[in-house]
Amino acid sequence: MKQIFVLALVFAIGLCCAVSDWRENTADAGSEASQITNAMTVLCWFDALPANDTLSYTEIQIKDYPSISFKSNGWGIHIEYKEDGVSKSKTLLGGMPVWNAYFVDLNGDGYAELCATVSYGSGMIDEHIVVCDLIKDETYTLWERGEYDYILVKENGQLFVQKSKYGANRWPLTSKETIKAENGILAITDGTLVFMPV
Repeated sequence: MKQIFVLALVFAIGLCCAVSDWRENTADAGSEASQITNAMTVLCWFDALPANDTLSYTEIQIKDYPSISFKSNGWGIHIEYKEDGVSKSKTLLGGMPVWNAYFVDLNGDGYAELCATVSYGSGMIDEHIVVCDLIKDETYTLWERGEYDYILVKENGQLFVQKSKYGANRWPLTSKETIKAENGILAITDGTLVFMPV
């Protein structure tokens, strides 16, 4: 019953992919990405932090969205899918660069949201978090430009947020041990992405 309601909701809001294809293709994507099963599971797609690793082209498919390919070139993330047999593409987010990307079910609807740390700006550069809810076709940001920086970190299987004063961790973004930050988690409350201290 819950799946029928979710699929009806997806159709009603016009999510830009073929709903009929979502659950037909249940083939294993060939990686741990296909193992997302509940809200406690966190999948790291890629992470160039904390060592400023080289960002390169990468793509992934996950079980929650079997007909969608998620692709990143380090400067943005987009999806590719088919709608009525026609190949389509949609940009989800951009960054300068996109440092990391994780999949986790933040709102408990049974589908993983895409969560990413991105930098933005020229001269005045900040780090903030972007979350994409593909079911609701919504994008949320945790961004206090010039006040605080936010970075996603996976520790002990959980996704955490490190909040620090703007500019405190300037280039290069280095190891977690050098970051003076407050730890917290992400939550979506009243349609807003918020930092909740832990």
